[in-house]
Amino acid sequence: MTKNYLESATSILPRSDALCPAGHPSRRGAARGLRAACLLACSVALLATMPGCIAIVAGAGAGTAVAYSAGKLSTEVPANLEKTEKATRTSIRQLGFAPINENLDALGAVFVCRTSTDKRVRIELGREGDGITKVEIRVGFLGDAAVSLGALEKIRANLDL
Repeated sequence: MTKNYLESATSILPRSDALCPAGHPSRRGAARGLRAACLLACSVALLATMPGCIAIVAGAGAGTAVAYSAGKLSTEVPANLEKTEKATRTSIRQLGFAPINENLDALGAVFVCRTSTDKRVRIELGREGDGITKVEIRVGFLGDAAVSLGALEKIRANLDL
């Protein structure tokens, strides 16, 4: 009697080939397509938020370019290394960053400090030639373009650029 009950219950349900006749995607195929579309949309959204892209912004009034790539801001300023070191030290104080470490030598300088939100800021200066210094700024692990640009603008203001 149990066997007949199961047979009658399954006969009510339509056959799978009736739901998906020849030439139409099966339910499994449609689910795969939906899953693939969701995966593609999530991947595109994730790639759009990653800091690996390069943005080049015109320098404010100085005529130099500023590159922001992989979370690091890079530019050159028309000032010697000693003057840029002094301007950077003053900028760190004016921005309210807490200094952690400072390394200076004849070819460059590295300033490490923290913002009020406890983000680590690393400012690297390098002598590029007579009267030109390379400035690289990274905020946090992934970078923060707004804080980096703010620090750069403060350094430029202290250099009277």
